Amino acid sequence: GKSTYDPFLINIPPVTNYCRSYHIDGVEEFENHVLIMVKSSESSRITSDQRAIGNVQWRQIPGTEYSWGEYSFGIGNSAHSIEHPTSPFGLLSFGGNDHSGYGSSGVCTYSNSTPSCSTIQCRKKETCQIADGRPVCVAESESNCWAQGDPHYHTFDGRNFDFMGTCTYTIAKTCGSDSTLPSFSVKAKN
Repeated sequence: GKSTYDPFLINIPPVTNYCRSYHIDGVEEFENHVLIMVKSSESSRITSDQRAIGNVQWRQIPGTEYSWGEYSFGIGNSAHSIEHPTSPFGLLSFGGNDHSGYGSSGVCTYSNSTPSCSTIQCRKKETCQIADGRPVCVAESESNCWAQGDPHYHTFDGRNFDFMGTCTYTIAKTCGSDSTLPSFSVKAKN
């Protein structure tokens, strides 16, 4: 008979995140499949566990140089590698059984794609740079804050403060709710 599967959500990775090698796991009691997106000219070189994959009907993605194909691993637990020797490709893993379904992006085991800033979003006054082969956000500028004197302080912004007595004073500290900023405080004690 025909099975009925529940819907599931799946992230679709951009072409800039395609890899040359993926690891996937089949799930117990599910019909396990992968959907492969590859440059049409490279589809014949995709392998599964170091063997050429067969029985895949490749379909051209209109307006692109890519094709897609579905490959089945059957039912049950299994571990597989899907690879291409030279060309990055995309892979989605999905499966279903009666009234259940799952789906996920493939787990990249080797990336041949050029690192790209399109995969992250930086805050205001930050720009993306590639560092150690990964995109990172860096401040567009930096400033030095200073205070000098005791007990009459003069600060970087031209202000004067008189702190009399033996108290501890907070000169600067982080405030707000942005947990991605490093927490710090600078205190002075007369």
